[in-house]
Amino acid sequence: MSEFGELITAAMAAMHALRSYQYGNSSPDLAAEIADALQTAIDGALTERDATLARTITELDEQLKRVELLAQSMVPAQRIEDLLAHCREGHCTGSPEQIATMISTLEFLLGQTASAPPN
Repeated sequence: MSEFGELITAAMAAMHALRSYQYGNSSPDLAAEIADALQTAIDGALTERDATLARTITELDEQLKRVELLAQSMVPAQRIEDLLAHCREGHCTGSPEQIATMISTLEFLLGQTASAPPN
C-alpha cells in the first residue's frame, strides 16, 4: 500500500476510535495504538511527499540547465542578418560556390529563426 493509502487507513481507524470514545468507550491502549499508527502513516506520507518534491526539483533543474545550454548555443537573428548582408555585399571570402552555400545556409537559418520565439 502507498504511504498515502496507509495514511487514509490510519485516519479512518482514528476516526472510528474517536467515535467509540464518543459513545463511552475508554481504552487507553486503543488510543495509543491508533495514535502510533497515525503518526507512522503521517511520517511516511510526508517522507514520500518530500522525496517526490526532491525528484521534481532535480528534474526541473536538469531541464533548466538544458534550456540554458540551448539558449547559449542560439545565434541571434540580427547577427545572422548582419552576416548575410556582409556576404551579399561581396565581403565574404571563398569560391562562388562556397559563398552561395553560405548565403543559402544563412537564409535557411533566418527562415528557421523567423518562426522561433524572440530572445
